[in-house]
Amino acid sequence: MFASVYGIGSGYKASQMALQACKRKSGRSCTLLFVYANQCASITTGRVAKSLRLFYDFSTQSGQAMLNAMEKCNAANGKDCALVVAEECSRPIY
Repeated sequence: MFASVYGIGSGYKASQMALQACKRKSGRSCTLLFVYANQCASITTGRVAKSLRLFYDFSTQSGQAMLNAMEKCNAANGKDCALVVAEECSRPIY
């Protein structure tokens, strides 16, 4: 399950809101994997040694995080690498 929030001025508040959103979606407790700001994030999954692994990356350039996350999966000899979150961006707040 993936949940994110944007436009929040506090990292702590954004983290708490993302965890609450995830719990509402899944009905279970969630774990925070990463926090990002002023950039884009992408997540892929792939099977490595018979276990499902997550690979993620960040970039300020649109589309680059997606390419990097997929490259990480492939570099780990991941099987069936697939995008879970193609791109989720947090743009600067002025």
